[in-house]
Amino acid sequence: MAFPTTARRGGSNSGGDATTWTPTFVWVTNDDIPANVYTRWYMFVASDGNPTLSTPSPGWVLNATNQSAGSVRSTVWYKDEANVPYAPGFTPAFTLNSSVAESFTAILYAVYGTSALKPEAIGNIGVATGNSANSTNQAVVNDTLRGTLDVSSIVYRAGDAQVEPAAAPVSYTNFQTRPGSSTNGAASAAADRNVSVAASASVAPAAWNVPTEQWVTFHYCTYLWAAADLAGGGVKVWNGSAWVQKPVKVWNGSAWVTKPLKVWNGSAWVLA
Repeated sequence: MAFPTTARRGGSNSGGDATTWTPTFVWVTNDDIPANVYTRWYMFVASDGNPTLSTPSPGWVLNATNQSAGSVRSTVWYKDEANVPYAPGFTPAFTLNSSVAESFTAILYAVYGTSALKPEAIGNIGVATGNSANSTNQAVVNDTLRGTLDVSSIVYRAGDAQVEPAAAPVSYTNFQTRPGSSTNGAASAAADRNVSVAASASVAPAAWNVPTEQWVTFHYCTYLWAAADLAGGGVKVWNGSAWVQKPVKVWNGSAWVTKPLKVWNGSAWVLA
């Protein structure tokens, strides 16, 4: 269809232990975002230890969290916005709350589409953890039933202490890191690339080349799809099958469709 545009890439470091932190980002890429588009923001956070992380900032959706041996935790939030006239250099409001005082780093991405095409992540995100060298990035399979997709593949690594990679995984660019504030901190690294992935195929990034340490990785593949479909007229999964919503016609007091009718979540659906 078309590749999404990655407009913002930036990182932040808490500078020490805290229970509340508002990141201030140093940008690797800080391009303007048009006012009449759909935008998805991704907030990747690394924390020393194993606290419970949350945010009171409105609009952010907790998407994934994982930890490695109680030494490092990583959590990912996203936020969808539409038709916002962003000022140059705009950063969405985000405050992190932690159950205990810890040290944090974060990396923020902004990925946008058009006025009709909305960014959406393939649902089976890649998640891995370990205590080793060369942190693994899990593959993401295109299981969307939407054919070949043009995706922005973002790989993120959270590592304990100040251990971080010296370069992006092979074929990935826009490499950025934020080291931990001390040996009691947590480091962040990220990179991305555009790649087309066929139906049922996968995007399988190479590993991060990094010395041995506790680590967590996430891999997100974001594509563009018609906003009207994602708002409710698209493909749904029910009882292991893909379904699309079709109008139900009434004739002579009865409901009719040209395919078998099922009821899911209070709506009528037919098999695609």
